[in-house]
Amino acid sequence: MEEEKKIELAAGRFPLIEENGTVFYGGDQEWYHWEWQRWAGCASVTGANIAAYYEAVLTGTEARYTKTDYLVRMQEMYRYMTPGIHGFPDPEKFVARFIRYEADHGRYCEGGIFHGWTDWHQAAGHICNSLQAGHPLALLVLRHTESSFEENTWHWMTITGYNILRNTFEISNCGEKEEYDAERIFRPHPGNEVWLASFGGFRQPGQPEQQIQ
Repeated sequence: MEEEKKIELAAGRFPLIEENGTVFYGGDQEWYHWEWQRWAGCASVTGANIAAYYEAVLTGTEARYTKTDYLVRMQEMYRYMTPGIHGFPDPEKFVARFIRYEADHGRYCEGGIFHGWTDWHQAAGHICNSLQAGHPLALLVLRHTESSFEENTWHWMTITGYNILRNTFEISNCGEKEEYDAERIFRPHPGNEVWLASFGGFRQPGQPEQQIQ
């Protein structure tokens, strides 16, 4: 069955946010109070999604929140990933700020960036390997020639699943779960600039690495 071909994060660990009977898949920058936050707060939402996921995994809890409670988490991450005049288009800074956030909350971790693949299979393989190890990925699309992705340029999102049968990947984007064709989005092209960031090696001070799966 097709479901058996999907690589997904552990059930109940990726944040689900409830309000008035509606369940959101991760956060939405439109929840921020200030206009500039709503316009350029995608990095902090992605960071909050990933941080909430790891907290749930490492503490053995479910990542269920009210919108009010999750907005508090988003606001906290926003202080680490405050966008500048051009937003937050820097993957190295994203990784560094996320690592700082985790350290300030008593967890050490490592982060890495993947970029410049010469074939879309390389990006897909990297995503699958990360997800199989229990690690979501931050996806930054700065420029893209694919019309279906036009609204997602200069934008951070969270990759949470991959369908091997269809070669599609799932993302949390503005509180919704969306699915896109990996060959189209990760196809090398001079007009495409796409970055992937992921984390691992989580540990408490003085303790060995904690298992994610």
